[in-house]
Amino acid sequence: YKAAEYIAKVFEESGVQPYGDSYFEWFNVTVPLVKSSWLITEDGRNFTIFPLYPNLVIPNTYISENWDEIVYVGKGNLEDFDGKNVSGKFVLMDYASGWNYYNALLFGAKGVIFVPETPDSIDRPESELKLTIVPVYFPKFYIPLEKGGREFLENVKRASVKGLKIKVHVIQEWESVKVANVVGFVKGQDPARSQSIVVVAAYYDAFSSVPSLAYGATDALGVAALLQLARFLAKNPPRYSVMLVALAGHYQGLWGAREF
Repeated sequence: YKAAEYIAKVFEESGVQPYGDSYFEWFNVTVPLVKSSWLITEDGRNFTIFPLYPNLVIPNTYISENWDEIVYVGKGNLEDFDGKNVSGKFVLMDYASGWNYYNALLFGAKGVIFVPETPDSIDRPESELKLTIVPVYFPKFYIPLEKGGREFLENVKRASVKGLKIKVHVIQEWESVKVANVVGFVKGQDPARSQSIVVVAAYYDAFSSVPSLAYGATDALGVAALLQLARFLAKNPPRYSVMLVALAGHYQGLWGAREF
């Protein structure tokens, strides 16, 4: 809610009025939320772990009943599985591996944990390939390098073919949450034309293949331009009225735009 509050604050400080009694237009949207997540190795080391976006509709929830095994498979190419039995085990795979986690699924692995072997391997095209478009129960997780990923990667590599024992506890659930479009209004200066309203909109939410790490660097460009336009129009009102709309729910089927 901090982003919505910030946008409303900029509108108010710039002199942009709310359209109606409030800047906020509230509605509910369904999103995947992480309730708890941790990973521990058999030697007692704890690591931060993040679930990826659900497999179409199936959340990446997994709770180890006993010790699970994890085996390193590099980039997940077919030859990376030579001599390794991954059936019923987790696999550790380089994030820069495209769709190769499907190979692990076909070989009977119970899930995959991604760690980027180099920081520059994380980009949008690579992340889009991590979105599973079929409703299959195959938990996918991510450990950033700065959150212990490098240490975890080396530990699993050292364990080699035999694998490392781990326990995973991740609960990811779909939940309906309350969000808001933020709507500002600049009254036009021409009495004859101010009854007509020009709508300028930009979304302000962000998306990531790892929902808990949706930083929104590129997603912020549109709403940043919208706020700058708000500052300008408040000081230089046009002949027509202008409605400035910061939309939520963009990545949930344009939910905010449809609510508006």
